[in-house]
Amino acid sequence: MKDINEYLDAKTVIIIVIFLVAALTLFSCYRQWNSLQSQIEASTVELDKNSALQVELNRLRLQLRESTESNLEEEMMARMPSHPDETGLILAINNAIEGSKAVVDIQFRERLTNNKYIEMPITIQISTDYRTLVEVLHNLQNSERYIQLRGLTISATGELNKLSVVVDASAFSYVS
Repeated sequence: MKDINEYLDAKTVIIIVIFLVAALTLFSCYRQWNSLQSQIEASTVELDKNSALQVELNRLRLQLRESTESNLEEEMMARMPSHPDETGLILAINNAIEGSKAVVDIQFRERLTNNKYIEMPITIQISTDYRTLVEVLHNLQNSERYIQLRGLTISATGELNKLSVVVDASAFSYVS
């Protein structure tokens, strides 16, 4: 039979081991809790920074939108003369086509008057190749006059790499 002292010693050792495991578990839980608290604090600080940056970003977007709208209006004012000017429009189209070896015919249709502007519908017939057509359309978009493309009809001609293109467009001027 075992001695009572041996039995108590083994029981004491088990209790001490259980106590140490419990103490280590409590210490680990305490450290985890502190770590969680510091992470929550850091997240809160980051959320506050994020909110402040979001407010600043929205303010900058609004400022950019207002600036862009203002610039767009100024650009349109500069590209729309105060009176209809077919000669100036023909010059703008010729400048857009200049140097592109494209054959052009420009036809003006009946003007349309609105409250604030006059629309001058035009038909531009071009005989050119694809690369030059893209260049001409790009130049029309960026010309000194505001020209809005309404439609584009492209058909192949009998010649190699030649296209027959009909561009329906409109130019604008302000009502004086």
